Amino acid sequence: MATMIPETIPDRAPPSERKVFDLLQDDPDTHGWVVIHSSGHMPATGNPREIDFLAMAPGYGIICIEVKGGGFEVRAEEWRTLATGQAVEPPVRQAENAMYALRHELERRFGAGSPEAKTPTECVVVFTDTNWPDDVRRPTRQVIDHDDLASGMTLGRRLQAAALRMRAAAGRRAASDTPCTAQMVDHLRQYLAPDFTMDLVAAVGPTLDRIDEQLIRLTEEQYAALDLARDNDRCLFKGAAGTGKTLLAIECARRAAQADHRVALVCFNRLLANWLKECTQGTSGITAGTFWHDLMTPIIQAGSLWNEFQGIRSSVNERELFENVFPEYSRRALRDTGPLFDVLMVDEAQDLCQSPYLEIMDLALVGGLAEGRWAMFGDFTNQAIFLSGSADPERALLQYFAHPARRQLMINCRNSPPIARHTALIGRGEQPETINPNVHGPAPEYVYWDDADELCDELDEEIHRLLAEDVRIGEITVLSTNRLETSGLDTDRTYGSYPLFDHSRGSRLDVDDEDPAHLKFCSVQSFKGMESHVVVLVLERLDRGFDGPHAYIGMSRARGALTVLAHSALKPEIESRLG
Repeated sequence: MATMIPETIPDRAPPSERKVFDLLQDDPDTHGWVVIHSSGHMPATGNPREIDFLAMAPGYGIICIEVKGGGFEVRAEEWRTLATGQAVEPPVRQAENAMYALRHELERRFGAGSPEAKTPTECVVVFTDTNWPDDVRRPTRQVIDHDDLASGMTLGRRLQAAALRMRAAAGRRAASDTPCTAQMVDHLRQYLAPDFTMDLVAAVGPTLDRIDEQLIRLTEEQYAALDLARDNDRCLFKGAAGTGKTLLAIECARRAAQADHRVALVCFNRLLANWLKECTQGTSGITAGTFWHDLMTPIIQAGSLWNEFQGIRSSVNERELFENVFPEYSRRALRDTGPLFDVLMVDEAQDLCQSPYLEIMDLALVGGLAEGRWAMFGDFTNQAIFLSGSADPERALLQYFAHPARRQLMINCRNSPPIARHTALIGRGEQPETINPNVHGPAPEYVYWDDADELCDELDEEIHRLLAEDVRIGEITVLSTNRLETSGLDTDRTYGSYPLFDHSRGSRLDVDDEDPAHLKFCSVQSFKGMESHVVVLVLERLDRGFDGPHAYIGMSRARGALTVLAHSALKPEIESRLG
């Protein structure tokens, strides 16, 4: 009989999983096994692919079990359920993806050559109510269908046979695997399901910690993206909010620098630039920061143009500075120095893929944009808020090089599912699949106000409520579609007994401060690319109507909890978008 984690299966589990749970729990052939139900709930891994059952069997290894109930229809390799007709991912592919994700997780945590990562790991699909379709070729992966379960051989015995069969088929790789001992099973259990609890506590604060543990991980598609960047000189990565673009940009920059390349890692926003610098400060060879201030200013300063540039810089307005002065002196400086970077990484690329940014990138990069090494990471669909209505940043980039390697990122590894759903509905943007659909988190709340005094009162009440639920003040960020001075918030009063402090000007942002003396405020525009445990988003009444893109960006910054303080004039539109 196996040790089941949790000891009882949740009431919401489908009948097919309940049947497999009972079979494994009562099976004498699973003695000494540890079986985790729904590894999407495992705090340690945050596995992007929920594994219905993860069986760790001494002498056999780790078996990822994908359970399918009901019937299926297969046409032209497309699988559909008979009950709803809905298209679904082919079961074997689903099981393999989950298995590969688990292998990646063990390699990431323990190292590729570690005994943990070399523990034999295989996958099996179990059909509880039907058989494998007669007209579909049987896969090399093991399938246990309804007739197999009814044949008299226990499920445990069939899983043992499947593990041995797949190990034999693996050939050379199997020979280098580490034997799966009882000690290894206990060790992996401690990592994969430490102090397992199924239900999250009611208070928001502890819930945030659990959500973080489950969401902030590299997904298997991000590992594939890193492989794509390794194998191709020019790459374009696109994805909606929360798909891990910044994480990928940082990791790609680190890998390029470790290969002795001179790397530029740039973005538009100062807050994000500070974060990029902080994450890469221990890696030599990386110049990280904002495009003009951190990348081009030192280049101009190092040449003979600095005094001339300083004189003109002090005499023009901000728009003239960025549209004409910076580009002109950057071009002149780079003509004197020649290309200065071997690799270029651009985060939030939708903000920078326009002239004259692209022209300067072309001059600064060895080989230029047509022949050099670069990777762009952006959300060109939902978050291109700094461009004119007719501008197309992706098309502007492709004028320099039309056929980069492309990857669409589809897994949201930032937001809890309730936040992801509401963000897509309110902002009418893309809703990528969340890394773990079973993460439990509070649904976003909506509070409406009519005037500035009421807004301030509502914010004060909301901060007091969050603090009472064990949320730390450093975990909260107040965002607004306006700057602080035009947000309607009174900067002379406190909120939850804390004064506001404006981080929009690029001050260092620490979401993990233990005991900060203030409540963080940022404009949505300045917070692009960033994230926070808890977001309180202020939506202003705007003459141009509902601002969906800014709402999308602001809401998608929240990892675990979100409150929207919206002007009452926006209530009909918000409720309409929520359906």
